[in-house]
Amino acid sequence: MRNNRALVWSVIGVGMVMTALAAVHHVVAGTLRERTTYLTFTRPVQLPGVTLNAGAYIFELVDPSGAPGLVRVASRDRTVGFFLGFTNDAERPRGLRLDASVSLGEAGGGAAPPITVWWPIGETTGRQFIYPKR
Repeated sequence: MRNNRALVWSVIGVGMVMTALAAVHHVVAGTLRERTTYLTFTRPVQLPGVTLNAGAYIFELVDPSGAPGLVRVASRDRTVGFFLGFTNDAERPRGLRLDASVSLGEAGGGAAPPITVWWPIGETTGRQFIYPKR
């Protein structure tokens, strides 16, 4: 009886450890440092459906292995989410420095320019934001 009880508690303990490790892996996969870029804008810019005021933001791939096109943009302290959406692959143009993080599109009439592509630092493939057709 005593041996069975010890075995049951051992199995429960192993199960709890495995669950905790799986949860930690899931959290880490969602916020890989090499897929996170801290950007500061000195003027307003646009993303699909939102205008970001001048300030500091975090751009990150939510899950590079499971949903490689899903991008999240949040405040520097991660307390406010501004954008969560799917994007398309975009190859970095030849000659564009590896530390160039965004490409801006044209905006008319004093409007904030749209961010067309975000490249994680050092990456040759970036994320092209999908804007609705006008």
